[in-house]
Amino acid sequence: DVKIPSSVEPRNLASSFELRVTGGALFAEALHDGEWQVLSLDGRTVVPPSCGRNLSVPLDRLPRGVALVVFRAPGQAPVTRRWVGR
Repeated sequence: DVKIPSSVEPRNLASSFELRVTGGALFAEALHDGEWQVLSLDGRTVVPPSCGRNLSVPLDRLPRGVALVVFRAPGQAPVTRRWVGR
């Protein structure tokens, strides 16, 4: 018997981004490239969507209270984290 290694690796990106506030900005960092969105609780876009592994948004551009950070990686369900502000 010869075992052929699988060329397909399972991708688990669901828990792959961190959110933190440093130096007057909200930062998000993911393990893989994807699309970032920052939304108010009523679904309005707070900042233009961006792509990549990192997101940085000055705190003065975010709504007071709560904002939603959404990360979408190819082939994965969107991941949403809530940021509770000032």
